[in-house]
Amino acid sequence: MLALIEETADASGRSEARLPKGMDAYDFRNHLMAKGTLQPNGDGKLICPIPSLQDFLAGSSTDAPR
Repeated sequence: MLALIEETADASGRSEARLPKGMDAYDFRNHLMAKGTLQPNGDGKLICPIPSLQDFLAGSSTDAPR
């Protein structure tokens, strides 16, 4: 997840591709986990429990399982 966030984030580019000010990939991942957007699945992976967001994320990444 950290690698995906780092690959996707672009500090100097489009505003929708930037991480929130003051956050790195680790901070952002932890923020998403604290909000319940990402949750551990018990196998060392993170899942998104929100079906519509899960579909959006899977469609945005070539590495995401479908």
